[in-house]
Amino acid sequence: METSNIYSINLKDLSKGLVIAILGGFILPLLAAVQTPGFDILTANWSVILSLGVNGGFAAFSGYIIKQFFSDKNGLVFGKIG
Repeated sequence: METSNIYSINLKDLSKGLVIAILGGFILPLLAAVQTPGFDILTANWSVILSLGVNGGFAAFSGYIIKQFFSDKNGLVFGKIG
């Protein structure tokens, strides 16, 4: 798969975005749980944790895809920032 041109997205960008989304969706709730005083895995509010993971994954995916959309074949944003 070839790297996409500026102002375009290809399958490679989407697959990398999916990996970033999975990592972001896992790391964000894990970080929140570690930073919560007295966190107990048995009494945790899992709907809030799941929501945080989905939102984190979506934000990570969106940020990566937007960055790739504005990057050229060399990875420079707008062809200048890198």
